[in-house]
Amino acid sequence: MEVPPVSEVRVEFYVYPTEEEERVLEGLRRLLSGNVERSEKIFRSHHGYPIKLIKLKVSGEKAAASFLRIIRLLDERELDRVRGTLESRIEGRELYMRLDKQGLVEGRLDVNPDPVGGQVRVVVRFRRRVRPGPLGEWLAQVHRSQAGPV
Repeated sequence: MEVPPVSEVRVEFYVYPTEEEERVLEGLRRLLSGNVERSEKIFRSHHGYPIKLIKLKVSGEKAAASFLRIIRLLDERELDRVRGTLESRIEGRELYMRLDKQGLVEGRLDVNPDPVGGQVRVVVRFRRRVRPGPLGEWLAQVHRSQAGPV
């Protein structure tokens, strides 16, 4: 089954003073393929502590490969969670997921985490509108097959 036409994958997360930015980035390198565009902005908390917002973006063919890798790295429970909530995750041409930042650092992909510990926001943009039913079927088939390079 053909990969839905993905045009880009965007990822964003906050880095707080108690966190190690490089550990989160290392986890994200397992997910994102190719030339990754990066931007960042630093904010100050009420008490003056720096909080960094990091945004990453992959476009074109590498975006499709990144989306495929994310789906294949989800365990069965997490994939079922995504498939069961596709109606609320899709808006127009975009699919939204939130991954647990700590899980990512530890090598797992946990979807819809408890907000304690931080989140990594993932937005997959398709070239055309996608429907939950066909996308859910594709996700299940790709996850079951685990065919091809990840």
